[in-house]
Amino acid sequence: MKLHFLLKQLLSVTTILIIVSACSKKHTIIPDQPTTIAPVKAGFVNEQVQVTESAPGVETQIQLSAPSSKEEKIVLKINAQTAQYDIDFTTIPVAVNGFIEIPVSRGSRAVAVQIIPVNNRIKNGERIVVLEIDAQKSSIAADSKHSTRLQIVDDETNAIIGFAQNSGKVNESSNQFKEVVLQISPLAVSDGYVDIGFNAAHGSYGIHFTTSPEVQNGHIRVPVRMGETSVRFYVKPVNDQQIQPNRSIRFGVANINGAMEMGMTNLYTLTIEEDDQQAPTQIKIATLRSGYSGTPTYLFNDISIGGTVTSVKDNIESTVAYVEDETGGIAIHFNQAHSLRPGEVVRIQLQQGTTLRERNGALELSTVQQSDVQVLGWDFTIAKTYTLSELYQDANKEGQLVNLTDVRFTEANGQLSLYGDRIISDGQRTAIVRTHAFASFRNQLVPIHKVSITGILIYDQGTYIIMPLTGSSIR
Repeated sequence: MKLHFLLKQLLSVTTILIIVSACSKKHTIIPDQPTTIAPVKAGFVNEQVQVTESAPGVETQIQLSAPSSKEEKIVLKINAQTAQYDIDFTTIPVAVNGFIEIPVSRGSRAVAVQIIPVNNRIKNGERIVVLEIDAQKSSIAADSKHSTRLQIVDDETNAIIGFAQNSGKVNESSNQFKEVVLQISPLAVSDGYVDIGFNAAHGSYGIHFTTSPEVQNGHIRVPVRMGETSVRFYVKPVNDQQIQPNRSIRFGVANINGAMEMGMTNLYTLTIEEDDQQAPTQIKIATLRSGYSGTPTYLFNDISIGGTVTSVKDNIESTVAYVEDETGGIAIHFNQAHSLRPGEVVRIQLQQGTTLRERNGALELSTVQQSDVQVLGWDFTIAKTYTLSELYQDANKEGQLVNLTDVRFTEANGQLSLYGDRIISDGQRTAIVRTHAFASFRNQLVPIHKVSITGILIYDQGTYIIMPLTGSSIR
């Protein structure tokens, strides 16, 4: 009994201590975080509206960024630039003293104002009015689209119709219709149509081109609907797989039905470009060289040359290759490093604008792209052999790969390197051996004995310069 009584007393004391301890703890009260609500703003859906004066009216909407939480109002200020209220237009709601008050009910996301043009049945052109949300009188703030521009089009004044552009072109192989646009300014005030006539040079309808809408009675009839600001028709070329001149089709406005009149741009010329191009004329290198007059010459016709690559990318720039046919050789200066190898037989198409010029004493064709080169195969070219005296006989041999025999370096002393211009002689005539700074053998010593040299020739101011292909070309 005593033990039971003691346990009961102990439990009571423990309970009291727990309650006291809990009551003695400090409680931290965390206040509610305030909720930030973005203010509702209003703005016009369309910042520009067009309507003909005979139309029943047009509604322009004002959109709210969020549902309105209470009853609000938006007040529009009328800025009648060239239009007068009650004379040129009215509104719903009705304006009072130049302001339109639009109620906004709770929960609304959008409101609208209806603009009703007045048909005055006189010819007085277009009129403009601007409606702007008044920041002071409105209970809702405006966003960036705070105004709209209304254009009232006079239906007694004819709209102006004309081609958007005066020319265009399309390739004969195109599978797509070429769009031709006619603009209507400011807009069509009634339904109607425009008839388009055409005159084709080097082409016939149905054989070289078709249209949509199709030609009927010699014209393309393009329908016009009231309110439209542009109409269009389409031309599709026919690929005839034949080489013919480019076809030029001139379209013109032939007849107009409806409240429209012809504008300034009433003609449009479409060029159908021939895709079956004839291969460019291939000419000989000697013919090309003989046409050089001493000043840079631009090629105005697509031509091609052919021959064998004779140069090696060692003592010749990586952007330059020498090509030789049976009549001569010439340097080809590419717009970037090329990948041609000696012995490759190539055909090079020279585009319009390729320049024939002299550079560093050598005649070259410049601004050539490697994509203009077609490799046809290989040919083993044997360099023609000359003495120096023979070299100076007969025609200019610049650009050719040659082998000079029995020559000595006049400056040889056992210490001089090949780098730079070194003079050679056969005892009667002299020439120059040119080794560039980028050549792999530039530090090779000048031989003191008679040698043969294989390289590419340059002829500058009466003197031949030979550029050895590699270090082993001097032996």
